[in-house]
Amino acid sequence: MKASYKEMTTFDISSDDEEQRKENISVADIKALGIDFIEKDVMTELTVKRMDEKAAWYYARCAKCNIEVIRQDGRYKCTKCNRVIPHPDKRFRVFTYCSDNIGCIGIIIPDSEVRKLINKTVFDIQAEYTEEPVIEPFPEELKQLQHKVYEFMIKISEENIKNGCTIYHASKLENAMEKSGNFSPQPTILTRNEDYSSMDVYSNLNNSIYIS
Repeated sequence: MKASYKEMTTFDISSDDEEQRKENISVADIKALGIDFIEKDVMTELTVKRMDEKAAWYYARCAKCNIEVIRQDGRYKCTKCNRVIPHPDKRFRVFTYCSDNIGCIGIIIPDSEVRKLINKTVFDIQAEYTEEPVIEPFPEELKQLQHKVYEFMIKISEENIKNGCTIYHASKLENAMEKSGNFSPQPTILTRNEDYSSMDVYSNLNNSIYIS
């Protein structure tokens, strides 16, 4: 009898040995993980169905303290080092709705992985503006990541296990088509209950956002 994924251990991400990586698991398996998986990493292969274009696609941070800074009264100020930052560093943080043929979860893709996929930084995109926009448009470069299959490494948080939060943080991902030339994904079918349009990203942000 095949062991359930709960009975397996995740791979050692500090090792270069690819053989230590466990097989990809489904959305249903991810949602069923227990407390033993808090702060563990698991692999899953999912389709990016769409981006959340209403959420901010980048954040400003203090390069010295490596914490997120918020713009108040027209300027950025770091609450840790107590200094005004005229031109803060900016990093990608992209909210996505991802699914397999079983269910859907929200995944936050960090700056390092977005840059790897589109070969641009936040500043590269903003430098292309002909003038400063009143409302920044959602970049076309990010929209091009939609409807593609990726292999994600996601970290399971305490909020995921104890509070039922369905927003996860990706630490690594790669294009499944590039990884395997003969990959042929099955079509993803969402039922009404699994439809990503009903997922409330904003109610989970306080527990889900982190600096990458």
